Amino acid sequence: MGVFWLVDLDPHRLIYASPNAEKVWDAPLTEIYDDFSVIFKNIHPEDRLIIQQDSVGADQTGELDIEYRIIRRDGSVGGFTVADSR
Repeated sequence: MGVFWLVDLDPHRLIYASPNAEKVWDAPLTEIYDDFSVIFKNIHPEDRLIIQQDSVGADQTGELDIEYRIIRRDGSVGGFTVADSR
């Protein structure tokens, strides 16, 4: 299951996410649209630093290819891959 999403880099906010984003990111879309940082709260603690580092580079280049884990509210862990589709 994948998510198609668009982000405005200045200010950093979600412009669009496909409906299945709620299931993948385990957060209501209304919360994600209100505060895009909500998805970072669900990222596995061991993956957060690499996400932050790679996101800085992505803000400059517009490209991001990374794999990370999400901890869902029920405690289960799922994998998620972000790949630039250019």
